[in-house]
Order: sequence, then C-alpha cells, then structure tokens
Amino acid sequence: MSTEQGANDKNASANAGNTGGNAAGTAGGTGASDKPQTYTREEFERELQREADRRVTEAQKAWAAKQAEILAAKDRDAEAKVRELEQAAKEHEEYAAFIEAAHVAGIRNVKAAHLVAKGGGYFDQRGRFNVEKFKQDNPEFFVPASANANAGAGTGNNQTPHASMDRWIRQQAGRAV
Repeated sequence: MSTEQGANDKNASANAGNTGGNAAGTAGGTGASDKPQTYTREEFERELQREADRRVTEAQKAWAAKQAEILAAKDRDAEAKVRELEQAAKEHEEYAAFIEAAHVAGIRNVKAAHLVAKGGGYFDQRGRFNVEKFKQDNPEFFVPASANANAGAGTGNNQTPHASMDRWIRQQAGRAV
C-alpha cells in the first residue's frame, strides 16, 4: 500500500459522497471554521452505514404505513360485505318464515302476498308475519273454505253418482259389484 493511499484512507473527506453538509449532520458546509472536518476511514464508513440504515428505516416505515392503510381499507370493505351478507341472511330467514306461515294460513299466491305484506307493514318488530291482520285486509289471497269438488257440485245435487266407470268395467269383466 502506498503512503499516499494510506493518507487518503485516514483523511477521507466527509463531503466525498455527501453534498449539503458533513457526515456528522451539520447543515451547510461551513461550521465554526471554514476548514472541512476530516474522518478516518472507519468513521466515514460508520457514518455512511448510519445514513444507509436511516434511509432503509424510513423506507420500511413508509412501506409499513402504506400496508396498514391498505389493510384498513380491506377491513372496512370486508366489514361492509359482512353486514350486507348478514342483512341478506336475515331477509331470507324472514321470507322463509313468511312462506311457512302463509302455507299454514292457506295463502294461494305467496310471492304476491309477500310483496303486499312487506309494503303494507304486516310484520311486527321481530319480523314475524301478522296473519290475522293480513287476512282481514286482503281476503283475496286466501284459499276459500273447502269446496265440494265433484262434477255435480254446482247443480245443487250433492249425491254421489251411482254409475261409475269402475262399476261398469267390473260389470263387463263379470265381477260382482
């Protein structure tokens, strides 16, 4: 190693890679005296390492803050989605309960009745369907009382016919009636 190189290593200038102040952190190139401060190679490398560490730390902090912001936004989105799904589940449960109550009550058109019930306020605070109130206000949705469903029901003659196809077939087959 030459003596000139050794001297350069020992007296490395603080301004070698740092414009705008010395490595010790003073603002501006002038301090108490106009003489530049000199450092040994070890001191210079230590100052460079400190500056590099500081910059890395700042970058890591900025990255962590950005990631925290992204996660917070995702959390808000997830919470909103959970609330939407909870509301949808509640509505489906209420609709299922309505269908069950409507079937028991004898409502013919369940979909239309549900729309009318929703718009008309026929649900209590707990979301249960008030069948009695709905039946009073909307009797057209309910199946009429059991009707006589044989062919002669409208004639006033409610007797069952004596002749039937089964009876005729049995007679033709020679079986006793």
